[in-house]
Amino acid sequence: MKRTDKKAGKLLSPLVRSFAIELGYKHEGPMELARADGNNPATWRLIFDPRGRPLNYSFAWSAGVTIERLAWLIWDEVEDFTRGTVGLPVHLLLPGQEPTEWYEFADPEQAHALLPKLLHEYRNYVLPFLVTYSAADELEAKLTSPDPKDWFVLNAERRTIVLAAIKYDRGAIDDAEKLLKDAMQERADAELKYRLPIQRALSRLAARIRGDPVKYFAR
Repeated sequence: MKRTDKKAGKLLSPLVRSFAIELGYKHEGPMELARADGNNPATWRLIFDPRGRPLNYSFAWSAGVTIERLAWLIWDEVEDFTRGTVGLPVHLLLPGQEPTEWYEFADPEQAHALLPKLLHEYRNYVLPFLVTYSAADELEAKLTSPDPKDWFVLNAERRTIVLAAIKYDRGAIDDAEKLLKDAMQERADAELKYRLPIQRALSRLAARIRGDPVKYFAR
């Protein structure tokens, strides 16, 4: 029998369901959970990625924070507004030199037996990450670092746009605009794929400043 990703998701569903019930998350998709942060206007997201392998099934999971009020500047498409503002694969939050990224299982029972381990990882490593970076000032402090390792696997362009959104949100409109214009100038001779995200964000920002409707792209 071929082990497909679809079959892996079906076998993993009981574990994801129990995880959601235990921690007060709601399903936003078969493998995506969401929960409002009680202290900040943000949403915590957990995504499970089941895979079929030649000899077994496996899954990895990731955690992210969506700060909805920043989405208008960050994303090109309205459909992306619920995506995580920042996120990380959970194994990058775990201690040790080689933390487990993929968990293997053969059936629903083996998958469900991993629940205590996942709850431990969540409470000790994932939850502190979600709490900390639901606060825009903490997020800004982290992204201001010159070290790309501190950018939550964002590329340089996305990191710049998130920083600009945070600055605008706190009223530093001129700083937000300058940040994006400087980024465009730095990429004057770069390939289009590096200039386009900044250019589109600048267009959205200019529209918001003028009081015009912000235009987005449709899928």
